[in-house]
Amino acid sequence: IFIAIGIYLIYIGIVYNIISYINLGISGIFIGLMIITFIPSNLIDINLYDSTVHSFSMFFETFKNNLNLKGNGVYIPPYTNLPKGGLFISSDKYCNIHLGNFDEETFKINYGNESGVLIAPPLNYSFIKEIEKYSNMDFSNSDIYTTISAVSSTLKAYGLIDTIECEEIDDNIIKLTIEDIKLKSCLNLDVKTSGIICPIISSTLHIIAKSLNQLITIKEIEKKGNCVEITIVKLGTIDEHIW
Repeated sequence: IFIAIGIYLIYIGIVYNIISYINLGISGIFIGLMIITFIPSNLIDINLYDSTVHSFSMFFETFKNNLNLKGNGVYIPPYTNLPKGGLFISSDKYCNIHLGNFDEETFKINYGNESGVLIAPPLNYSFIKEIEKYSNMDFSNSDIYTTISAVSSTLKAYGLIDTIECEEIDDNIIKLTIEDIKLKSCLNLDVKTSGIICPIISSTLHIIAKSLNQLITIKEIEKKGNCVEITIVKLGTIDEHIW
């Protein structure tokens, strides 16, 4: 029900250019997905869940294509203008981000190589808050290894993964390995889409951005069986991108 209402609100928002409807619609869709995600698997048919995520991924691909969004998602940590953080998907593969132009009413940016779509708060904000509540951590400016340990323990307790391993390759690159993802729908998504649509992957990335207090993006995702290896690139701090 949440997902159907969400899609309808997004449609109305795009047709009549009502930004609040678009954001509310996106939130509604992910409330529906979050409800499904956190119900123990023995209470819901996994094929139904896979079908739901697959349907939303198809809608999301259409959404991206219609708005000509070619870039990867940029995960934005909370700051003054976006107290809950956000996700920016650029129109071009390479873009400039000026966070001073963003707020929670922003949706479409049309400034040359700064063009794209901002989704704020993040699609999986409720999921992120659930992880923070369970782990009793805020994650703001926390040590990256402590953060990953807490996220890993929480997601394992929910029965969603086995573990998450983290390695800092250098000052700008982090290698993340999520082992034995129980939600097969996450593994069946296109690699670009999975970083945004899969609640396990995307919530982890938003928490990492919050922990580092930096913008981050995905350089590469590689799926190996039930595991996912993600190469994350740090893009700089809030201050470096404010103007």
